[in-house]
Amino acid sequence: VGGSSIRLPGQTSGKRVWRLQPNGTPDASFTAPDLDNQVYALLPADGGGLLIGGNFSTLNGQPALGVARLSATGTPDPTFASPTFQQYGEVSGLVLQTGDRLVAASNFGTINGQAVRSVVRFTPNGAPDPTFQLDPAVTTSPIYERPLVVEPGTDRILLTEYDHVQRLQPNGALDASFDDGAGADNQNSSFSSGLTRSVYQPDGKLLISGDFTRYNGVARTGLVRLTATGAVDPTFAPPVDSSYFVQDIQLLPNGSIAALYNDYNTQQLRWLDASGAPLAGFNGAAPLVGVLHILGLPDGTVLAGGAYTLGGILYQGTYKLTSTGTIDPSFGLDPSLRQSAITFTRQPDGKLLFRDGLTQGHRVRRLLPTGAVDAAFSPTEFGGGYIGDSEGPMVVQSTGKLVVGGGFNTVNGVLRPSLVRLLDIPTGLAADAPAARAFDVFPNPAHAALTLRRATAEGATATLVDVLGRPVRQWPLAAAAQQTVSLTGVPAGAYVVRIQGATGILTQRVVVE
Repeated sequence: VGGSSIRLPGQTSGKRVWRLQPNGTPDASFTAPDLDNQVYALLPADGGGLLIGGNFSTLNGQPALGVARLSATGTPDPTFASPTFQQYGEVSGLVLQTGDRLVAASNFGTINGQAVRSVVRFTPNGAPDPTFQLDPAVTTSPIYERPLVVEPGTDRILLTEYDHVQRLQPNGALDASFDDGAGADNQNSSFSSGLTRSVYQPDGKLLISGDFTRYNGVARTGLVRLTATGAVDPTFAPPVDSSYFVQDIQLLPNGSIAALYNDYNTQQLRWLDASGAPLAGFNGAAPLVGVLHILGLPDGTVLAGGAYTLGGILYQGTYKLTSTGTIDPSFGLDPSLRQSAITFTRQPDGKLLFRDGLTQGHRVRRLLPTGAVDAAFSPTEFGGGYIGDSEGPMVVQSTGKLVVGGGFNTVNGVLRPSLVRLLDIPTGLAADAPAARAFDVFPNPAHAALTLRRATAEGATATLVDVLGRPVRQWPLAAAAQQTVSLTGVPAGAYVVRIQGATGILTQRVVVE
């Protein structure tokens, strides 16, 4: 749990970091360190430790500007030398490359007396990694709004600025094979263009949404697709409507795109095909007005929350929509939740975490893939902050921990402002026991290729998922009992193969060497 001030019952002052037991009570084996300012980012480290990032300058009275590592008991890790920065070192982004290599974005200035730029990779002991050098040709803002994204299946890093994306090689060198030219601009506004989301397609192309009317000089309103080289894809031409920007996009398995448009007054869902054209079968190719939240699902449907009218019927709450504009009855949300627009986070096993608005605050609950409330999940209540607040990010870690952020002050009645991590949230990454296996993977460990052998010969989609739950590769499977797929370009590491078919979702662990 990280934040600005976390005060436990009976205490007169708070700490910046605490660890909770699975039931939400404080972990007595964890000694909270003294930090002089807020913690914004948390990452699990080897051996049960914790990497923290924020705008603090001291840890237990010793210099630790922006980045530090704690042991499993909460004490400063003596093997990690917290870097010292020339100036205020607010860390705005943390990602991990393979081998547990930490990459951070901030306005460092200098680290340990060494001049550095906005993106730095650290060795396991906390020193700047000399094998990673941000290319001098890379243009950067002091702090990125969405600073770092690791490209699926590679260690290349995508930097997203307000109006540009740039791609780095794993060592920090500018990837000369990717250039988005002039980037985004908005001819209808005096304000800078803003990019809201970037999503990689399985073919390596990149979908980018935001508030712009042109991208690299090409007319594109709020949504553009770039090729693997960064050029605007001329085969993708979404609707032109300069009064709206694109707030969110969800890429679906068949290549279609659910796009959430916003004009600062109303929001609407537009379902586009792979070329960017509105699907004729969805709401007559017209926007569906009143949709506030969207989540794409592996079966090609979309969970849509809000208040909208389909076929002359007003729907309030969250429903499962098909690409033909009908309500999928296989998802039956509890009637008590129908009146709320709910933001969902999907676990790899298909279960759905969501935030249910209360009179003052909200609670995190979980649904089964059918929409029924998961009785095995104990709800966690978040109080204070904004009335009915049910916004903010939720991230499921592969270790079984759920990180929740938002405008709350308390968690289950205990002061825990803004950011908290909950334990023992199964993510679905654990493979079935050998006795219950429905398919085999071999060889395991694998190298250049992997063979999948299933008991049922049916068409399906196989996805290779890394330990953070990110899709790395996706393969269509024919109606055959056995099929071999390529692992070319997949970094060494532990993965899960997930097969989505008509009979459900199956998973198996695999190691790539």
